[in-house]
Amino acid sequence: MDNTRSPSIRLAFTGLLALALAACVSELKPLSPPPTGAPVTFPEDVYRQAGVGGAVYQIDPRASQFVIYVYRDGRLANFGHDHVVASHDARGYLLFPDNLAGARADLYFPVATLSVDEAGLRANAGFTTELSADDIETTRRRMLRTVLEAEKYPYIQVHAVPAPGAPPRLTLNVDLTLHGVTRAFQMPIELAVNGGKFSAQGELDIRQTDFDITPFSVLNGALAVKDQLHIVFHLRGERIGFSGY
Repeated sequence: MDNTRSPSIRLAFTGLLALALAACVSELKPLSPPPTGAPVTFPEDVYRQAGVGGAVYQIDPRASQFVIYVYRDGRLANFGHDHVVASHDARGYLLFPDNLAGARADLYFPVATLSVDEAGLRANAGFTTELSADDIETTRRRMLRTVLEAEKYPYIQVHAVPAPGAPPRLTLNVDLTLHGVTRAFQMPIELAVNGGKFSAQGELDIRQTDFDITPFSVLNGALAVKDQLHIVFHLRGERIGFSGY
């Protein structure tokens, strides 16, 4: 390509993309506040019963996070951006009795509290393109309203039980509920339980279409995000007790 024409071509493409994105943005309405409390299907009673003298650990949302990497795709991918989506609001429990066969974990986080493109997370991911605050907020609103449909499907939930193995490296059988759809996965993790505290970390790849989510795209797919998402999580928490149940 003639390098002297590249800036003009890039400018033309950028203008075209801006028009396409503006059409999508104009349809966005203000978001509803995040829901409060746990989902109605969350098995709180299981942990309350087990917690009377049992080994129940509560997730600390301040020390835990889920990070979701969203990658650009399509013929015009160079005109788009990769994104980092994160939750710092994971809540739930881990049951870790002496008999590992009885172990389980359940957690959830509200979709509406997901963040997009925090500067530190973008830097850690090696994403170097610069985004304005307006770009970030527009991306977040579009993701919550039109992609994840946060008002209709307000929570992401995880249920996990261990497959054969022993800490610190375990494989979990995981049921992930997203966008009203539950899918089963096997996921390796590293788990440490010590001194009344626990930590767990792992990674998982999922496809949006497996959860009846249509990946965002414009210009007939010339600029889009990849179907596959990469998830990295770190969970921390401590042992608790339930009394008077």
